[in-house]
Amino acid sequence: VDTKADADSMESRSIHLDQVQATVTASKAGKAILVVDACYAGVGRDGQELMGGKRFAVPAYAAADNAQITVWSASSANELSGPFEPARHGLFTYFAVGALRGWADGEFDDRRDGQVTLAEAQTYVAKAIRTVSEGGQQPTMETRPIPKGWVLTSANNLEEGPDLAALLLE
Repeated sequence: VDTKADADSMESRSIHLDQVQATVTASKAGKAILVVDACYAGVGRDGQELMGGKRFAVPAYAAADNAQITVWSASSANELSGPFEPARHGLFTYFAVGALRGWADGEFDDRRDGQVTLAEAQTYVAKAIRTVSEGGQQPTMETRPIPKGWVLTSANNLEEGPDLAALLLE
């Protein structure tokens, strides 16, 4: 919100992903997940261009090079991510936060066990985006392989997710 609509301001007020990764690595925090919803079509929620003629996307080379850091991005390399108008929010962020609230619990076998793993969250978010959008956006996780055992959230009362088909009608 504090960046003016010009390239110099955008550059000087931005934080590069490699800087964030270096900070996490230096902290010796162990495993870390960077959730990045920084790809967008260059328009605000009101539909107006933020910077005329500019479009932003996470480039193909912006991948984690550290096995302890997982970068979970809104879209695949060179894709643009979009909004989810019914929620007045970013499409990826809406479903990623929902996954953390419990919507992804049981994604693989329909058996809710009170925890959401990283693999369940990625699978749920990708499916939800495919279901409610017109395509063109595929969230990614940059780590090989996706660590299935990483538990992101755990509780006795995780939320159940919305009916994705019903969201299409909103």
